[in-house]
Amino acid sequence: PRGRILLVDLKRGRLSPLLEVGGVSATGPIAWPRRDRLVTLSGSYLARRAVTVSVPEGAIVESRPLGGQATASEATSLGIVAVVAPRERVGPATLTLAAPDGHVLRVPLPEISAGLDPGGPGRPLGRQLTPGLAVDEASRRAYVVAANEPLVAEVDLATGSVEYHALSS
Repeated sequence: PRGRILLVDLKRGRLSPLLEVGGVSATGPIAWPRRDRLVTLSGSYLARRAVTVSVPEGAIVESRPLGGQATASEATSLGIVAVVAPRERVGPATLTLAAPDGHVLRVPLPEISAGLDPGGPGRPLGRQLTPGLAVDEASRRAYVVAANEPLVAEVDLATGSVEYHALSS
């Protein structure tokens, strides 16, 4: 189902009512960072939203736009961590953390490029850059690996501070 989450109570062997999270596209990764909260990405590829849902009520606590295309994402115990690219172009990436309280941390990564340039008249070939993403939940850090150069952004998810590390070959 599009824009819906189905929960199963394994102890009682029952299905919950569908949780409507909005959007007409499929729901993305789902994190269950707190007993009473789910966090997911929902909506179209071009207009993803971070949606926080209370459980078991199924009420939407918060729904916030990511502000671009989620090119990589990971469901964690902290919430949903995503690398967000500008819409329909290649440009500076942003790392986001959609937390269970509904807050979305946004950390600009001006040294990391991401996105899709579909090409156009006179430019038959497009270009797509998809950085890699890894999250260390214990240290509350995310690592974003540039797609086109030997560079890693290390992001402190508690403070939003960024350190860049050049990789050598």
